[in-house]
Amino acid sequence: MCIRDSHLIVMNADGSNQREVSKHVEDSHPSWSPEGTRLVYDTTAAPGGGWQICIVDNLETRSWQALPDPGGGPFGLRGQYPAWMPDGRIIFRTSNYWASNLESGLYITTGGGSLPLRVTSSPQDTAPAVHGGTLAFMSIRQGSDYEIFTARIGGEIDAGLKQLTNNEAQDGLPAWSPDGKYIAFLSDEGGSWGLWVMRADGSGRRKLLNLPGTGTVGGDWHTERVSWAP
Repeated sequence: MCIRDSHLIVMNADGSNQREVSKHVEDSHPSWSPEGTRLVYDTTAAPGGGWQICIVDNLETRSWQALPDPGGGPFGLRGQYPAWMPDGRIIFRTSNYWASNLESGLYITTGGGSLPLRVTSSPQDTAPAVHGGTLAFMSIRQGSDYEIFTARIGGEIDAGLKQLTNNEAQDGLPAWSPDGKYIAFLSDEGGSWGLWVMRADGSGRRKLLNLPGTGTVGGDWHTERVSWAP
């Protein structure tokens, strides 16, 4: 699954059999449903404008729908950077600049129009990834660099908040290993971008490979997504 200049596409692992599965060039940040038949994504192309969370219900017909506004508004759920969780819920980021009915932070929704569960408190929190009852995300909560954090899902907002990285580099886009023991992420430590990995507690940080090309992913790297294949 990837994004190109004309909608979202899916393809085989070797890059073959590419086909478009969404209808707007504004569609981004796709995430597979647990059963692997649907996609959740964000877009600014839905009626009402602004970033909204949408689902592709049928990959063949490219039929889609916006998740309902929990405030009962006529347009979809305002938010960005959605990720489908293994239990069928969807986690996403929002800001009170985008959604006046929700305070800033990361939220979890069932998609049914009920009020989402607020998990974190900062408008800088983004790129959520969930394994079990633990959330990993990146944020600029202090200083000027993105760092990686974890928090427990459920209970209080920012429950069990822990900062896993702490340096002058940009660290972000966390992705859990299938067994939950490791977290992969991007970093520009040393002056060039690469793919790194660390244990789930933040220890054992090491670089796996340099990114191809110039070694940099540009100024909008934080809008991308990293996934760890099963």
